[in-house]
Amino acid sequence: MLLSGPQSETVVPPRLYQRLAADLRANGVRVVADLAGERMEAVVEACVDLLKVGDEESAVPAARVGSSGSASRQFR
Repeated sequence: MLLSGPQSETVVPPRLYQRLAADLRANGVRVVADLAGERMEAVVEACVDLLKVGDEESAVPAARVGSSGSASRQFR
């Protein structure tokens, strides 16, 4: 299941994303999220399977991300 951001910031609250991700995972569904800000933080708490992180949300500078995937190993 892919969870992505709403077009308007007022449509879906972050807590709903957290609950949805947690409920899906509890039922054996793999959850992928493409979110930012509070919504991203909410699904991280629910332990999504894969999280797409944008440059502005990343703790790893883009210059350190190589083709070998070294940055992804740092987050494991």
